[in-house]
This record gives sequence, structure tokens and C-alpha cells, in this order.
Amino acid sequence: MDLQATSNVFRISQASPEDAAGIGRVVYDAWVDTYPNDELGITVDLVKTWVAGNLSTAGIAKRAQRYQVPRDPDVLNLVAKMDGVIVGMAIGNRSVELEQWVGSIYVSPQWHSIGIGAQLMDALLKWFDLDRPIWLRVATYNARTIRFYERFGFTACEEAESNSTTQHVGSGAIPQVKMVREPSLR
Repeated sequence: MDLQATSNVFRISQASPEDAAGIGRVVYDAWVDTYPNDELGITVDLVKTWVAGNLSTAGIAKRAQRYQVPRDPDVLNLVAKMDGVIVGMAIGNRSVELEQWVGSIYVSPQWHSIGIGAQLMDALLKWFDLDRPIWLRVATYNARTIRFYERFGFTACEEAESNSTTQHVGSGAIPQVKMVREPSLR
């Protein structure tokens, strides 16, 4: 589908092996922009070291394998491109246990706030079964992204044991909260 945003045309499509390097760059840039946190001892250098594999030849090759045809029908890998350049990505997952979750949505920092993330989320929501819950995890200190998910009907999970987890980043840990979008919220 073609999407109009700020006089630029964005195209959302399924990721292909040729997109692996561009997706790696988006993930790297988004992590470096989002996850450093002085209070938690998560430095920019620590984050850069942690996500450097996204830019390595081996990391790109591994990522490209995920986008081979035939694709796993329970995983949706999307890219947002402008003039052939990848500016965003998203992953949706479904399981045989009837779970569905947003694996990630990342937009290159220079392309924030012009609708790319929203269009990626819209595409994921069209793919998910809206009669079943959809969950995701987000860093507790990432207020901007929490507000973004709230706009799509996600709320912090009330259950204490599933409300928080951590994403380990080298010697640091990113606290996360689980958010859920209840069934049939349209």
C-alpha cells in the first residue's frame, strides 16, 4: 500500500532478503536513539556494542534468511521505504497457542512523528485477528512509545507477574512493561 506523509510517498511491504541491511541500520539507529539510560547504567557505547551485530555481514546474512520465500505464515516482517530507502520496520507474530504479539516497530529517528510508525501498526493490526488479544513489551522509560501504543488501544497489563520483565543489554538491563490490546477493540 502506498502512504502519503509530509509530501513524501512511503511504501509498506513485506521484507525481502535484500532489505536485511537496511532493516539492520534502522534497528541499530533506533536502539542507539531510544535505549541509553544513565540512571540504569545503559550507556550509548553499551547499546552500540549490543546492537552492532545488526550491521555486521553475519548479522545481515542471518536477518536475510528470515525473509526468504516461503515465509513463515505466523510471522509478518514489514518494511517502510521512501524512495527505496528503508526508514522503518515492524514484526508481528502469531502462535499455535493463539497468542499474537508485536515483536517490534522501529522507525529511523530522523523520520519520527510523520506517521510511519502508525502506518506500520495499522498494517500489523490488519494482519492480526482482532478477536484475540495482542500483546507487546516496551521499555518502562520509553514514554513516547508507550503513548504511541496507547493510541492504538494497548494498556499496561494488570497482572503483577506478567507486568514487568527485563531485556538484558550486556551488563545493563532495560525494564519492560507488558501492554495488551483487548479483543475486538476497533
